Amino acid sequence: MTAVDRKPGPTRARARTLPLRRALAVLLAACLGTGILTVAVAAPAAPAAAEPGGRHEYTAPAFTVADNGYSDPDTIVLEVPEGTGILTGASIRMHGGPEGRAETLAIWVETPTGPVLGPGCRDSEGGFSLCQQDILQVSDPAGTWRLYLLDGMPRFDGSVDSYDGLTLSLTTEPYPPAPTITAHPAAEVQATVGTPVTLTSSGSGYPAPQVQWWVVTPDGGDVIPGATSPDYTFTPTSEDHGRAYFATYANRWGSAMTRNAVIIIATLPQITVHPTAAQVQSGQQVRFVSDATSYPEATVQWKRLDAATGAPVDVPGATSKTLTLEEVTFADHGTSYVAVYTNPLGDSWTDPALLQVEPAAASVVTDPVDMTVRAGSPASFTAEATGDGIVSVQWSVATQGSSTFDPIPGATSPTYSLTSASADDDGNVYRAYVSNDHGGEFSASATLHVQYAPVILEHPEPALATREGDAKFTAAASGNPTPTVQWQVSTDDAAPFTDIPGATSPTLELHGLRYADSARYQAVFTNEVDSTTTGWARLRVPGTRPSLTVEPTDQDVLAGTEVTFTAGAAGDPTPSVQWHVITGSGQEPIPGATSATYTFTAGAHDDDTQYYAMFINVAGSVGTMPVTLTVSAAPVVTSSPADRSAPEGTTTTFTSHATGHPAPSVQWQVSTDDGTTFTDIDGATGATLDVVADLDVTGHQYRAVHTNRAGDDISDPATLSVLPLPVVVTEPTPQSATAGGTVTFSVRPDDPTATIQWQVSTDGGLTFSDLEGETDGDLTFVATPDLDGNLYRALFTTTGGTTATEASVLTVAAAPAPPLPAEGGAVPPAGTPADVSQPAAGRTPGGTQASALAVTGGDPGLLALAAGLLAALGLAGVTIARRRTAR
Repeated sequence: MTAVDRKPGPTRARARTLPLRRALAVLLAACLGTGILTVAVAAPAAPAAAEPGGRHEYTAPAFTVADNGYSDPDTIVLEVPEGTGILTGASIRMHGGPEGRAETLAIWVETPTGPVLGPGCRDSEGGFSLCQQDILQVSDPAGTWRLYLLDGMPRFDGSVDSYDGLTLSLTTEPYPPAPTITAHPAAEVQATVGTPVTLTSSGSGYPAPQVQWWVVTPDGGDVIPGATSPDYTFTPTSEDHGRAYFATYANRWGSAMTRNAVIIIATLPQITVHPTAAQVQSGQQVRFVSDATSYPEATVQWKRLDAATGAPVDVPGATSKTLTLEEVTFADHGTSYVAVYTNPLGDSWTDPALLQVEPAAASVVTDPVDMTVRAGSPASFTAEATGDGIVSVQWSVATQGSSTFDPIPGATSPTYSLTSASADDDGNVYRAYVSNDHGGEFSASATLHVQYAPVILEHPEPALATREGDAKFTAAASGNPTPTVQWQVSTDDAAPFTDIPGATSPTLELHGLRYADSARYQAVFTNEVDSTTTGWARLRVPGTRPSLTVEPTDQDVLAGTEVTFTAGAAGDPTPSVQWHVITGSGQEPIPGATSATYTFTAGAHDDDTQYYAMFINVAGSVGTMPVTLTVSAAPVVTSSPADRSAPEGTTTTFTSHATGHPAPSVQWQVSTDDGTTFTDIDGATGATLDVVADLDVTGHQYRAVHTNRAGDDISDPATLSVLPLPVVVTEPTPQSATAGGTVTFSVRPDDPTATIQWQVSTDGGLTFSDLEGETDGDLTFVATPDLDGNLYRALFTTTGGTTATEASVLTVAAAPAPPLPAEGGAVPPAGTPADVSQPAAGRTPGGTQASALAVTGGDPGLLALAAGLLAALGLAGVTIARRRTAR
């Protein structure tokens, strides 16, 4: 703890007188010499936690002590927290300072409780200790400790001693518990006046607690002088009744209080209220009242005093202060009653009270009550009576509907019984007359109700429902109690009857009836006794002939799809339905087609089939109009055209087929843009398409569109590839040669792969025949006169076909011969036919030994005509050549 409340030590020291300082020094020296106070130097210690018991240290900071003076600060203040326990020892240790000087200090201690303690005893550790007698003055160390230090052995040299601080060490023990009560006085103490009573208690505590007895007063409690022992004995008076006493145990650590002990003064019962005599009528109630005081409280017992002997007899159960006698009789007349109060001290009797009872006439105490029984069961009525003396009974009856009561012979007992009640007894009223010598009276009347099962009075009759659907049944029955009714229905002759909800009136009205309501009806009457059922009645509800509400309609569907025909009809009962199909062989019902809708999967074979529905009930039948089913099958291409390669100039055919219903039509289309678009080909509507293979149609694509009412389907496209004819690049030219000379015809095609075949025509171009082995571009041979006039051509053949060159004529001149003298010796003029019609001897390709003339041209007819004319002129051979012609 840090030092507080600093005061200037030197100033205060100078104010003190030197004699006081010397006296203190002498006192300090004496204490040191005797070992009462010790000084030791110790290291600072941290304050201990404030827990009860143990050693607790509190440290002050550095301070100085002037020569022959007080410390600076002159007051060292230390705070001790609460809860450290009971102080058992204290010491002070100095920290630091000049060697040997600490032992010269004189210390005064101001404790939290107030007293200033001087230097105590020197302890075994060389410090200052407070003496035990001083410690006992402190007890609880919590609070402010002030320490005053003085130089006990001055040197008178003006020096100042410096210290690092000091530590106040406190040794404590845990707090002892407060006193406790170990034995309480009894809660209630019974006593009698004048007899001493002792209240006992005990308690424990350290130091031993002091005892004080108290008496409880309205203001709280008063001390009982001198009652300071655990036991308190006194002699009670009547005034002590109900007083409470208690003891307290106290020491310096607290106090404890016993429970209250209440004094109860016992007394003999004292009668405060005596019962009084009573006079009542027979059958009335009488009450006797008493009271008494006592302690403990007395019990009560009423006694009856015999009228003849006066002997007391306990009244059973009569143990309260008031005795009540219900319905006394004349037999109780003259009896006396007393109450006896008893407690442990004795008993006290009240004065007897006399009971006088006047006799009573006979009277009914229990009336007969109405009775309900079933027919055949017994019934009884009871009337109980009271009265002094002999009481007689006579029963009488008033039959149903009568107000006159007639005595029943022999019915003189309190109970009148019928062995078997019948329906005739229902409603009879019975009563009893009771009497004695003092009078009599009639009992109340009681009615007999006899229950019997329902009896049918009216059965329902058969009924026919009106056209509006209304019908009514009526039934009636009697019974006691009045029966309820429940109508039942049986829907057919074999079915059981079941309740009709809400049909609980004798008349059953039915509305909105339909044919299905035709049934059997009966009524069940029920009461508490039994149930009775009427006979059943049949209800007939006429049916209504079916009438169409929904007509089926024609259907146009695709083959393989589901088709539904729907029809409807109203009627009562609901008509059944049967679908029919009309075929070429007639009409017939469709098995299983018996609902308002007929659904099936249509096939092509169902096309143009008719259907109708027939509705039937018990009232008749009606059929719908026939409707037609049109079934279409969309076209499906079964074969597509195939790609074609055709020689130029030839005709090629594309073919496509498709299925469908009806049979699909065909439209051929062509695409000139590699299949991007197609256009119809006029007139091309057959399964096949013929196309002339011209070069300008090569690469065109052709397809067929098959169409019917159900849709269309398009074939795959087919491509036409046109194979071109070879082209003559070099035509043969007419040749003239002298017989025996060499002749060469030359040709050349545009396609180097084309094959070449030379031909010769010896009939002016009408026919040509192949020259065997002549397959080169050049045809070379030796001219002979017989070849004169022959026509020669070449055939070029490729995959696209064959092209013929133009035919070129060969003219063969006869070799020159010696001139012959003309007739008459003249030589023929030059240029005459004789000059050129003689070919050289020998055979050449296609030749004969005859003169020849070559004629060329483009028209075969004209060439043939020219050849004929030349032959008519006597020319041996004519060669006809035609320009390039495809073969």
